[in-house]
Amino acid sequence: MLKNEIWELFEITGNIEVYLYYKEHFNKSKEDNDEISDIIVTDAIKTSSL
Repeated sequence: MLKNEIWELFEITGNIEVYLYYKEHFNKSKEDNDEISDIIVTDAIKTSSL
């Protein structure tokens, strides 16, 4: 899969494992990863509270 396809899959599914795969295989800068991580945590909290 291409980098963008993996990222799009994550955005659609919100699957943390997809994100971790993306992060492991396509490292961005630390700042980008931190920002993405913050979004992931926020989304995970929203999802778990539904």
